[in-house]
Amino acid sequence: MAQSRGKALKDAKAFLMKRSNEADPSIYEHMSAMVEKILTIRPDNALDSFNQISDDLRQHTFAPGTQDVVKEFVAVPGLMDCGQKEISAIQGVLATHDDPGVEDDAFEDPVPDMMERAIMFDAAGVGLGMEETYRVYAHLKALPRTRKFLENIRFFGKIMGTSHDYYVAEANIKDGEEEEGEVDVFGKPVSAAPEEVDEDGDADESPRGDEPQPADTFSVSGDNGSHFAGVPPLNPPKVIDVPLEITGEGVNVKIYYICRNPGEDWRRLPNATPKMISTARQLRRYFTGDVDAPVHGYPQFPGKEGHYLRAQIGRIAAATNISPLGFYKTPDDEEEEDENEERTPDRVEANDEYEAMGGTELSESLANWVHNVKYILPQGRCTFFNPMKGKGEDFEDDGEEEDEERGGDEAEFPMEAETGPLLLNPVSDDGLPGLVAAWSIRRSSNIFPHQAHAVVRSNIWPGACSVGNAKLFENIYIGFGHKYQPEGFSPALPPPQLDEFSPEIAVKEIADPAPAGEEAMRRNGEDREDDEEDEEGDEDEGEEDDD
Repeated sequence: MAQSRGKALKDAKAFLMKRSNEADPSIYEHMSAMVEKILTIRPDNALDSFNQISDDLRQHTFAPGTQDVVKEFVAVPGLMDCGQKEISAIQGVLATHDDPGVEDDAFEDPVPDMMERAIMFDAAGVGLGMEETYRVYAHLKALPRTRKFLENIRFFGKIMGTSHDYYVAEANIKDGEEEEGEVDVFGKPVSAAPEEVDEDGDADESPRGDEPQPADTFSVSGDNGSHFAGVPPLNPPKVIDVPLEITGEGVNVKIYYICRNPGEDWRRLPNATPKMISTARQLRRYFTGDVDAPVHGYPQFPGKEGHYLRAQIGRIAAATNISPLGFYKTPDDEEEEDENEERTPDRVEANDEYEAMGGTELSESLANWVHNVKYILPQGRCTFFNPMKGKGEDFEDDGEEEDEERGGDEAEFPMEAETGPLLLNPVSDDGLPGLVAAWSIRRSSNIFPHQAHAVVRSNIWPGACSVGNAKLFENIYIGFGHKYQPEGFSPALPPPQLDEFSPEIAVKEIADPAPAGEEAMRRNGEDREDDEEDEEGDEDEGEEDDD
């Protein structure tokens, strides 16, 4: 009996001393350590502390290196190259700060100090954060090294996407500089004009889309080659494309570069066209982070996501780029070319006589902030383009019959010019139906008002914010690129269906002719054309004889 009990105890102890793996202790070792721990610390309630003591012992008896707890590293394509570029960019910034002699004293850095502005944004509770801002700043400093023609480079903001985000940089082109070899995100030269514009500023007339222009009349084969009885000839209206504004003017006064991560190459967005702007106003799409992605929706957008991104950036910049009152002024050298024609200023310049206002004063009223970018007209341009200007003479040459069809014999077809708010218009005049206030303004701190910054947020474009104090201010946008809508988004309706033939018009249906009949009608038509040409030739000869 005693021998059997001794054997049972040995078997039980052997079982308790088994280990599930080399890293974990056995149950016997764990229980022994627990009893020793309890007797050492002697807690008031040992039962309540039992589980906690067990967990502490398991953590302290873990043997590093005996078990692989690190996930397997999966190499992401291009991640290492992006990291190396980011390291090089940061080292370049550090070298400049450590050795001021690296840059010439007369050299004006086209990139402002983003870290100084990041302190303002941090106090206002906006921005990317200090670490991410420094990474963007280091990458932004590399932009003018490869593109010497850029100036006034700044970080526009960050537009979020479903798969990737876009970091956006804004810049100007120096006067007289050429963009040699510059291509956009689609690999097309930026200097290539998408449409021809004549010397008068009028775009060439072209049919809608890429389809060929239909004929002025549509003939139906018959014995006499006449049209349907009672059916007027088809005269499709000629569509005149509104030309885009060239780089440095209007919507394209600035150029924009994007990248998906700090360290990737900056890629330039194409210029915005009026059609891109007007169509983007009717769409509401989330960005994916792929510039080649299609933009689905109605009306059909004329381009890919890269074009849609450029259109939205242009709209955001025109609506949310603001500055303190008096910081900018309109140039004095803008003289009117025609005394009878009023011209509105299309650019601003720094005001040397600006009297700086503190953050508390700037935050007292929205009237202390003004727009410094031109308003985009409903046409999709900042400067109105009259597509009917000078077209009356062309219509007169078509004869009296066409003059009557087109509404008389007027030499001009006037259009009411679209107008909008002028430059340096106070933001207090902004508004949107269904919105209480277009802007919200506050101080960054009520505890230290003398050191606070003025914070102005756009309620029309959520994510747009301006922060300023004295002579230092900055605009930034961090959002999805969507405009606020008081009501739910409703896509545009398709155009109404075309009317059918009126039953009052007598239309006679004929059977399809046989091949032999078609050949005979074709010959008859050619014979009639030859006879008409002969008659015209005889008339011309008669006129020459009279002269």
